[in-house]
Amino acid sequence: SALRAQRTLWRGPRVSPPKANDGQKLHIARLSSLATVVPALAARRRSRRQVLAVRAVATESPPETIRFRESVGPSIVLSGSSAEEWAGDALVLFVRGEGDDATPVLDATAKSVDDILGGTISVFMKEESFEAKSGSAAAFPVFDKAFKRVVLVGLSDKDPNAREVGAAIAGAVKGLKGGSVGLTRAEGVDPQALMEGLLLGLHADKRFQGSKTPEKEKAPKGPKTVELLGYESAEDIDKASAIAAGVVFARELVNAPANIIDPLTLTAAAADMAKQLGLSAKILDEKECAEMGMGSFLAVSRASNLGARLIHLTYSPGGEVKRKVGIVGKGLTFDSGGYNLKAGAGSMIEMMKFDMGGSASTLGAAAAIAQLKPKDVEVHFVIATCENMVSGNPGALHPGDIITAMDGTTIEVNNTDAEGRLTLADALLYCQQQGVTEVVDIATLTGACMVALGKDITGMWSNSDELAASLDASSKATGEKLWRMPLEEGYFEGLKSDFADMKNTGPRFGGAITAALFLQKFIQKEINWAHLDIAGPAWAEKPKGVNSIGGTGAMVRTLTDYACKV
Repeated sequence: SALRAQRTLWRGPRVSPPKANDGQKLHIARLSSLATVVPALAARRRSRRQVLAVRAVATESPPETIRFRESVGPSIVLSGSSAEEWAGDALVLFVRGEGDDATPVLDATAKSVDDILGGTISVFMKEESFEAKSGSAAAFPVFDKAFKRVVLVGLSDKDPNAREVGAAIAGAVKGLKGGSVGLTRAEGVDPQALMEGLLLGLHADKRFQGSKTPEKEKAPKGPKTVELLGYESAEDIDKASAIAAGVVFARELVNAPANIIDPLTLTAAAADMAKQLGLSAKILDEKECAEMGMGSFLAVSRASNLGARLIHLTYSPGGEVKRKVGIVGKGLTFDSGGYNLKAGAGSMIEMMKFDMGGSASTLGAAAAIAQLKPKDVEVHFVIATCENMVSGNPGALHPGDIITAMDGTTIEVNNTDAEGRLTLADALLYCQQQGVTEVVDIATLTGACMVALGKDITGMWSNSDELAASLDASSKATGEKLWRMPLEEGYFEGLKSDFADMKNTGPRFGGAITAALFLQKFIQKEINWAHLDIAGPAWAEKPKGVNSIGGTGAMVRTLTDYACKV
């Protein structure tokens, strides 16, 4: 008892602790929550850094399925043989279509072969009511001759579309499993364009077919060799092969799913292609991009654990440089929409592997240009690549965030699904720092452009009539469809922000125009600039002309022709 009394004197009377009110309880709960969350956030940062480090090492070399290949079809060789003497699997002859009903008229070579066959070609055309329209084709077997099959290909009587004709030949000889094709010469048909159409028409993407697909279906189809009969120059072969290789590279990058193509593997594929073809390559990681102030680009990337890379390839002619050109491609390897999630019918979220179509076309053009080696022009290829995802990563983009681009422009993000323009803003600014006087950006940017122009036509916006005319001429020369759209300055009112310099999206109507106006704000006054929206033509839902199902390599041919102009 005495001891208890001493303890009471020493401690003082026993007092019950006061009860916490609701506000104090909330504060205690927050402190307890922070004690749990702060270490979790730190662990998440460490985890993301570890993922990036492991992935960076693992992707120093790209997966074999996405490596650039210089040879993308049958070998094409000059032959000294005449059509009458040629021996092989399929002999291709051209038939002119005259008048509105495309009445077939054999050229001199076809007539000579018809005589050897005892008039079989003429009889076949009559019996089959063959109309020699441009791009039409028909075939029949031949017995007891040096060639086993005759392929008749129609030509219009005026300016036949050579690539369409080449694609028609491809369709007629795809059934071959190896062997050789003899291709005769047709007057008025551009040999280079014809061979481009043939090579692109034969391309079929079977990289990801597995054990449940029969081997005979996975085997390459078409001839092993195409022999050119009556052709004199190998230069057309080299040009056609280089351009086809660039287009196929772009197609296969687009077709590869997001678990194969991500920011790091895309970077590895670009660097690998550059090494093969002699382009210089500079790769900026997230830290280097941050040091340069690329807050707009990096804001998009932070929700992904795969990080971001800025790819910069350069083609140098080796002599005097008279033009410096920039080509900038959108590189979203997957676009979920972010917190403005793509959801519901028509959202196309399952197709969003193709949102790096602009970067694919940029790399395809780079590959073609590197092989063609144009004089006097230096070309800078720039891609800001990342994913647009949803997460609680520190710095991940929210609707309503205000971010800062490389030039200090502040942007209120009212839609995280308009992310492509945010990455392009910093990429365009970086590209202009390289001393270019002309810059073209290419992107699967807006559904609004698809609504306006459909699936086959690329939309073009430009601040320069001269540059627009040059691109338009190149598109016509290479068989791609391009339509110039207005830069209606009054529409920029819809992009004005109460809290930042601008918003990243405007009203519903005219969305493709306001997207172009947004990008124009990052173009210096003295720079000639064009924006190409390939949201429609980047993907083909069914085979048509030179395109098979999937990625098309849209604008590779146009950009290559534009850059190579003297």
